[in-house]
Amino acid sequence: MKRQPSRGSIAAALTVVMLLVVVLTPPVRAAAGTSEELRMERLTVDLRPEYDARGEMLAIYQATYVNTAERPATADVALWVPAGARLGETCELTAEGEHVCQLPRVSQAEGVDPGDDGSGSQGLWVRWSMGRALAPGERYRAHMEFYVPVDVSRPERTVTFRYPGSPTVDRIQVHFMRPAAATGFTSDPEPTSGASSGTAPVFYYEMAPNAGTPVTLTARYARSTSEPFAAAAASGEQGSGESRPPSGAPGSMLLSQVGSWGLGVVVLAVLTYFLVRETTGRGRQRTPAHAAARGGGSGGSTAGGARHRHPESPQAGRPSPRRLQPEEERRLARQALLEGRISEATYRELVSDLQEKSR
Repeated sequence: MKRQPSRGSIAAALTVVMLLVVVLTPPVRAAAGTSEELRMERLTVDLRPEYDARGEMLAIYQATYVNTAERPATADVALWVPAGARLGETCELTAEGEHVCQLPRVSQAEGVDPGDDGSGSQGLWVRWSMGRALAPGERYRAHMEFYVPVDVSRPERTVTFRYPGSPTVDRIQVHFMRPAAATGFTSDPEPTSGASSGTAPVFYYEMAPNAGTPVTLTARYARSTSEPFAAAAASGEQGSGESRPPSGAPGSMLLSQVGSWGLGVVVLAVLTYFLVRETTGRGRQRTPAHAAARGGGSGGSTAGGARHRHPESPQAGRPSPRRLQPEEERRLARQALLEGRISEATYRELVSDLQEKSR
């Protein structure tokens, strides 16, 4: 005899439909303002030449946008990178400190003259949508990492950072980490505050960008090795001093990229599972009569064994876990360092161990 759907199954089906409508329907942004009402309140730039990649400089942007209007407003995050940059992480930095990954759009920077970067190109714009309207006074923090080439063919090295002048950027703060074992460090302009201590001191610069005038920082130093200084310090070549990232430096991204469609799929899968259980009668407790008809008693386990089947041993038939490559382990170690989960001393030890393994 065909079993008719119960009230519970109908209610579960309606719940699925209602939740999918709520999750998958894009939010309505009534009377939201334009990007002209959002200002980049501050751009913090963390520069680390020869830090963890040979012949490259790690650059970290942390941009803070604020809605200065009296109504909700939204915009795209727009950050400039020089030509030849190797893009890394792009994400939103939440109030809880989590990094929500975003899919960026990269386009040629036209109509912007940040200065001659040596490639004949004006650089690139990296953009992504904020995904929501900011309330009046609300802030949005963007985090981005990328690498740019550094010429290490000679001991005397020059690193130049530029950012296009913009009337929508109030303040640019640059943290420049001088590589370990570097000598003769000079910069133009000079630092606005003293350097931190350690084998890789950090110099701080406060800059006020003007429309049409790019912000430029040029640093010069001499270094006899081309090895990344974090790895060199780990092997004990640069002394025992410990350098730390600048206070407030952004961390690495947390893999929490779940959009509304992905969330909708998860909700659909979970609720469909419970709906199937409801309509097919699976997972319901049998009445004493049903248990007796199948040879079971009125309580406890049935004669055929326990009601809940225990899973098989997790070791049976499972492949051995994939061994991480040294580059992957090194990347994960740096991520933990930037998130503050390990100290730089621990990071150096890990890098040193990885160097020993790769020999």
